[in-house]
Amino acid sequence: MSDIHLVQSAIKTTVEWINTKSCRSLPFDDKHLLLLPGPAPNDRDYFRRLAILAADRANKEGYSSLLAGAGNETDETGDVGFYLGEGEYDKPEKVLEILGLQGKIHMCKNLSVLKDEYSFRVEGEDSKQLFFVVGKTEEGGWGGLVGAGVWT
Repeated sequence: MSDIHLVQSAIKTTVEWINTKSCRSLPFDDKHLLLLPGPAPNDRDYFRRLAILAADRANKEGYSSLLAGAGNETDETGDVGFYLGEGEYDKPEKVLEILGLQGKIHMCKNLSVLKDEYSFRVEGEDSKQLFFVVGKTEEGGWGGLVGAGVWT
């Protein structure tokens, strides 16, 4: 299992990157490793488990972010959970809108961990990219993981 302090540090770096790019300040639940642009879910521990599982799998593969993958040129970022709540979040543009983000969207291969799942990445400045996996959670609202990486 990954060192929880290293996981938390990598996740905080990802949250900082997201908040730097967002046109709004996104609340972060440090205890549950969860970005909350929408209402809080009933089961916040679900997202903590999801983030830790992603960190464990990435660590076994030898990189910091499962979503950014092996091509990621930084070891300082990780994957953080986010919860959007109920709504029409079946398209990347809707997810970026609630997160206050924008950029060129590229669809990616799914991880198959959530219902009605889809994955995409968003190109940013300075070779920084955000990687998303989005789907319906066990309690019904939309959420997922977002990771950050550097690709040149």
